[in-house]
Amino acid sequence: RSRGAAAAATWRFSRDPQVPCLSVDALLEAEGVSAEDVFVLSVDAEGYDGEIVKSVDLSRIQPFLLVWEFIHLVDKHKRGAEAWNVVNEVEDYVKGFGYDCWRVIPENMFCTKPKTTRLS
Repeated sequence: RSRGAAAAATWRFSRDPQVPCLSVDALLEAEGVSAEDVFVLSVDAEGYDGEIVKSVDLSRIQPFLLVWEFIHLVDKHKRGAEAWNVVNEVEDYVKGFGYDCWRVIPENMFCTKPKTTRLS
């Protein structure tokens, strides 16, 4: 057997796996990145994207470009009105910090902060 097949054979699958997580703040700190150095923030967390975006203090961490995926969020809520309410809520949160947002259907939200002037 190949190494990959042997490794796959030892996996224990769980419907509720425990996954270590870090906040965006903790990740930046762990990697030694200052909030001012974040130019692009892209979130793709298979349905948890909105929660992650709303956990970011956008008054402190102000990327020029913020991209987050909402297709799995919509799928998680069966594409009903509840899902779009959550998408709207996250979009409103981001816009509250001066971002302009565009939905690229069916998957992503692109938000830019026009007054970000960190390029030298």
